[in-house]
Amino acid sequence: FDIMDIFDMKYDDNIFDVAFIYGSLSLLSDREKVIQNIKRVLKPSGQLIVIDSIGYNFIFNKNRRKSIRKWTDRTDSFKTLKYGDLKVLKDNFHNVNYKMFNLLILGVYYLKCKSKYLEAFVHAIDSVIVKIPFIKWLAFKIVIICENKKFD
Repeated sequence: FDIMDIFDMKYDDNIFDVAFIYGSLSLLSDREKVIQNIKRVLKPSGQLIVIDSIGYNFIFNKNRRKSIRKWTDRTDSFKTLKYGDLKVLKDNFHNVNYKMFNLLILGVYYLKCKSKYLEAFVHAIDSVIVKIPFIKWLAFKIVIICENKKFD
């Protein structure tokens, strides 16, 4: 592993097959610059995989601010992903696919229900609900797979 500033990576161009961001893209201020830097180090057929939180559900956002306050008072500086961030990815990558997860299932955990049958049932409902265009953006997590343009 190398530790360095993502805004000033010291890697050559086109060296990685895959870049993976888990839960930290939403913490970065200049996401467009980060995406461009990552794209620079990806091979022409490389992929960027992002798993992060979505920022349109007021209940989840309230809980995030509460959790963040445990370790910092700068809650306004942490922005979850929004549709505009997806547009930045689409502007920088040839192919961008995404899927949302976890809308109702978190209620099971907050209620401290320990039934695997209830969890399976709610997951099944979630998988249907998050396909509805205007509701899917209320989900908790998003998985995004971005593919660099492949050269023939």
